Amino acid sequence: MDALIDEWTAYARAVCPDDIDLDDHQLRNSARELLTGIAADMRGAQTDAQQREKSHGNRPDPDSAFQPDRTWTRG
Repeated sequence: MDALIDEWTAYARAVCPDDIDLDDHQLRNSARELLTGIAADMRGAQTDAQQREKSHGNRPDPDSAFQPDRTWTRG
């Protein structure tokens, strides 16, 4: 997972707006949290309707471990 986080951190640094000042530690923590949430969400069973809704970008079930719309703040 560390190699994936390294790549994600480099990508996030490249696309991050200039006014967002996150250090590598913050980006790495965010990546681990995000990837762990995605993996947990992928392990869960979902109906055809849920798959379709997610593929159209609609909000996931509130009980899902994956919450992509978090507001990131400097900490």
